[in-house]
Amino acid sequence: MHLQRLINTRDQWVRRRSKKDCAEVELMLVWRLYTICGQKRESDVEKEQKKEERYNKSYTLDKERLELEKEGLKLKKRGLQMRQEVWI
Repeated sequence: MHLQRLINTRDQWVRRRSKKDCAEVELMLVWRLYTICGQKRESDVEKEQKKEERYNKSYTLDKERLELEKEGLKLKKRGLQMRQEVWI
C-alpha cells in the first residue's frame, strides 16, 4: 500500500524539476523504494522465523501430549488387567 502511494506520487516529484534535477528526483524515488522493499523483506524474514518457532513449539507440545496419552492408555490397560486378575 505504501509503495503504491510512493509510485503514484512520482509525478509530483518529477514536477519539482525546477528545484532539483530530474535524474536526482528519480534516484531519490528509486532509493526510497529500495529501502522500503529492503525493510519489508527484513520484516518478512522475522515473521517467518517467528512462525517457524511457533510451529516447532506446537510440534513438541503435540509430541509430548501424544506420549502422555500413550502412557495413560498403558496405565488404564494395566489397571483393567489387574481388575480382571482380582475377579478371577
